[in-house]
Amino acid sequence: VDELNTVEVKDNSLHIGASVSLSSLELHIENLFNSRGARELAILRELKDMLQRFASKQIRNVASLGGNIGTGSPISDLLPLLMACSSSIWVASFKKGVREVMLDQNFFTGYRQSILLSHEVITSISIPFSVENQYFRAYKVSRRKEDDIAIVNGAFSLVLCPKNQVVLSSRIAFGGIGPYTLLLQETCAFLQGREWSETTIELAMDVLLKEVNIAQGSPGGMEIYRQSLMLSLLLKTFLSIQDEMNGSRRHEIFDFKSLQLFDVKDPGHDLEPIGRPLKHVSADLHCTGEATYVDDERRLKNEAFG
Repeated sequence: VDELNTVEVKDNSLHIGASVSLSSLELHIENLFNSRGARELAILRELKDMLQRFASKQIRNVASLGGNIGTGSPISDLLPLLMACSSSIWVASFKKGVREVMLDQNFFTGYRQSILLSHEVITSISIPFSVENQYFRAYKVSRRKEDDIAIVNGAFSLVLCPKNQVVLSSRIAFGGIGPYTLLLQETCAFLQGREWSETTIELAMDVLLKEVNIAQGSPGGMEIYRQSLMLSLLLKTFLSIQDEMNGSRRHEIFDFKSLQLFDVKDPGHDLEPIGRPLKHVSADLHCTGEATYVDDERRLKNEAFG
């Protein structure tokens, strides 16, 4: 269905067909970087980074945003981000026609259950461009960087007053802490009108722990650890935004380049042993005791250890 596979910019938002593959979506976002300012692409930049950690390349080639929203997994990598950035979805049915549904605190009603009606189909997703003085962060905590499910994931959207760093509005969403993705209400209400400072964050942590209490025996286990991850992500967001306001560049991860060493077969030999072990480059030094290690070096004055 062509209508479900289109991506277009409309009304300061990116409208994505429900069947657009995540790999295709990533390419569309990359193209936007060449035509729009960095400030209004803050949300989409976080989405692109999250897509690179979503499952594996093979799965991203067939998975879609519509499928992720419809499934409603409590550990979805994308739902916290979509809810924190005030995304909406468009659904259609013969009985009720076409309507817009906000991805807010009322969207999920239970485990893999939402306010969508059984006869409605998700047709598209609308992700807004970020606005002036808006800061957006999204995180996934998992055991592996790639092709792994999340333990906890979170997304944070804050609009700060440029004069005094007072929080004008905020949306915080967490996944992996309950039967469905949770959009915090009490914590965001506490932040409203307060200065974005270390003191505020410390107080907000207490509010967060009261609002989200992972009960003992909850699915997924590691209840105390998951609660500590929520606090850690909130603090990480604070430090990251502080760095950005102070002019520091965000850390970028580049593709690494590897080097492989191998022997070229001697043309004078017709046979080459199969499975011949490749010797480590520094193996001779290790075996003879001539290899020099950091611990063997003489300590220097004012030397720091990491």
